[in-house]
Amino acid sequence: MSVNIGILGFGVVGKSVLHFLKKTIPSLLNQTMYLNNTLINLQDSRVSVWDKRELEVEEIKQIEGLDAYYIATKELILDFLESNDYIVVSPGFDLREYSEFKDKWICELDLFSSFFTKPVLAITGTLGKTTITSLIGNTVNLLPSFQNKKEENKKKASIGGNIGNGMLKIIEEQNDVSLSVLELSSFQLEYSKKFAADITIWTNFYPNHLDWHANLSDYFEAKWNIFKYQNSNQISILSVDIFNVNKDLDSKLANLKSQICFVSSKVLTSRELNRLRKYSSTVFFARNNCLYVASAVGDNFISQKLMDLQKIPKISFAQNWIFILSALYMMGKDLKTIESVQFRKELNSCWLNDNNKSHRMEFFAAFKGSDFYNDSKSTVVQSTKQAFSKLDQNDRPIILIMGGLGKGVDRSYFLKELPQKNLKSILCFGKEAAIIGGNKVFNSLDETVKAVMEEIQPGDQVLFSPGGASFDLFENYKQRGNMFKELVKKYGKSAEQSKN
Repeated sequence: MSVNIGILGFGVVGKSVLHFLKKTIPSLLNQTMYLNNTLINLQDSRVSVWDKRELEVEEIKQIEGLDAYYIATKELILDFLESNDYIVVSPGFDLREYSEFKDKWICELDLFSSFFTKPVLAITGTLGKTTITSLIGNTVNLLPSFQNKKEENKKKASIGGNIGNGMLKIIEEQNDVSLSVLELSSFQLEYSKKFAADITIWTNFYPNHLDWHANLSDYFEAKWNIFKYQNSNQISILSVDIFNVNKDLDSKLANLKSQICFVSSKVLTSRELNRLRKYSSTVFFARNNCLYVASAVGDNFISQKLMDLQKIPKISFAQNWIFILSALYMMGKDLKTIESVQFRKELNSCWLNDNNKSHRMEFFAAFKGSDFYNDSKSTVVQSTKQAFSKLDQNDRPIILIMGGLGKGVDRSYFLKELPQKNLKSILCFGKEAAIIGGNKVFNSLDETVKAVMEEIQPGDQVLFSPGGASFDLFENYKQRGNMFKELVKKYGKSAEQSKN
């Protein structure tokens, strides 16, 4: 029996879902999925689309061309929700006032997990998930065949989710890959009712998106969904620091069915290991610039050195590499390969051509003896802190540019915690510039960059790391970063011409 399926929101995800339901599903042998223990047949389903914005003519033609229906009247949202048996929700669509229909929600992630048949590695967290996702995908593609010799001519890993390929697009290409590596946001995980990756990584947790999630607890619960539905054959990797951010973590861990692995960037005390022993038989930690794995044997842990961390590729932060190496180890990969000069050379080459790394600590210009870094992907202050710390190691003056929206998070304390030795000045721009503080406040990024170019001296490091969302002035962090780079080149060129 066919069902009525609604698509709520017709952006990137909504359009992908429509194509999947009307084009991909008919070509699949399996056209059914389970939701809340109910088997849904997606074949010949009646599909309708609703969006809070008025769609363009071409978008309406796209909907009708795929034999679907566009609900043009905005006031009919309740009729749309009531008349459909199931509703595919675009990430970031606020459904809090429609909770009575929550049993109907289907998220893109659950569609993906119902039809993708290869292994999945999923990464979430407040910081580092994009870098870790990209580096794991690129590393797997450079390492010896992921499964067997029959797979050698295939692309081993497909990078997707919040970056790279759309999840439903990966389903269409799954015969040509051996593994999917997904970056997942809290928006993508929030409404999941079944997704369970073979290996999951939760990097860290800091206050974020509190303009969306009702509170910090709701944000945490959305992230926790990445572990919630895993089985005993699947693996969960998470930082020991997570104990510091959730008082109920012991009971949550006790309810997980997966194999739990903990990761620490420092040496753990016997007391800390004993606490972890209740939930995990595998702990990864760093000591003296080396990565170790501690395996539980009886009441004790036996440690084994896995890799010299001084030999890892000089890409990203060491904390990120500890997660990457831990996941590769749990996948059965030989970490010795990564230590080779040839591997590091090949990974560096891949990284230079990887679009997913742009706008994260991107050195792009030198002017008047000063270096300019675009870190527009920094949308939380913890990310800005990481970027600042990295440049602070150079022991040269730093001019920091911050801005954007705090997403409900108080950022006023941040500037007081920054090391002062190399901090030359802080310039803030945008809607919340005055709230952040700093030495100078500007309405626009243009005014800010102009002021920076007048201030810089030889040896300065200019760090554009907003520590907030871009939506006060820009469509996204990419547009914001590109604008910063364009303005630096514009004022740099203008200064050179006036000098001549």
